[in-house]
Amino acid sequence: MGTSAVTRNSDYPDWMLGNDAVDNAMMWAAHELRGPLHAARAALDHIAELSVQGEVDPALVRRTRDQLDHVLRFIDPLMRCAAGVAWLDVDAVDLARLAREVAEAEVSVTQGAHDRIRFAALDTTRVVGNAPLLKVALGNLVRNALHHSDRDEPVSVAVRVVNRTAVVSVRDRGTGIPPQERELIFQPGIRGADAARSGRTGLGLGLFIARRIANDHGGHVRLAASALGSDFRLELPLTPVRSS
Repeated sequence: MGTSAVTRNSDYPDWMLGNDAVDNAMMWAAHELRGPLHAARAALDHIAELSVQGEVDPALVRRTRDQLDHVLRFIDPLMRCAAGVAWLDVDAVDLARLAREVAEAEVSVTQGAHDRIRFAALDTTRVVGNAPLLKVALGNLVRNALHHSDRDEPVSVAVRVVNRTAVVSVRDRGTGIPPQERELIFQPGIRGADAARSGRTGLGLGLFIARRIANDHGGHVRLAASALGSDFRLELPLTPVRSS
């Protein structure tokens, strides 16, 4: 039986990898704020350059505002989820629409993503949940696929219904995950051997957070069998159809 070469992120002191609710909430918040705030900062730098030339792009301003709005919407439910406190704002959510919005957002903030992300909604998928948190989970899966595959390789995001379950499949054509690592990578602070060898940066929290959010919605995130690359699937129970 082979041995795993996964690594635990050494940036975390031991107390941050425990089960204390407050520590977990702080760790989650730090992870999820990094991406949107870095993107917003880069956009604001660009806006500042354009303003000097008198050529401010209104679309860029709107995208930056949307990024900051996203942070404001998700940070409170994320902290509650990490601390094990139930959130109040749940509603019927169109998961296909949500996944499309996440894919489009990544296209706008991730260099080279425009030609890589391929989206398909094959079925109507309505679930009950917290939309900002589900966006966090989906965003982590899409960014994981983008970061762990070559820049010229596509990432597919497909939404469908399987056995009364809404499934969002995020597939890449990277090197894949060895069998002995397929559950370890869902632990906090753990990064796969390929990520460590390639020198890619990361905190080892994205998959852990995505699975935790799915579990708190009565669903799951798993790594499905794939002949090429990785196929991460977010699975959630469909909203029951009410008869009139």
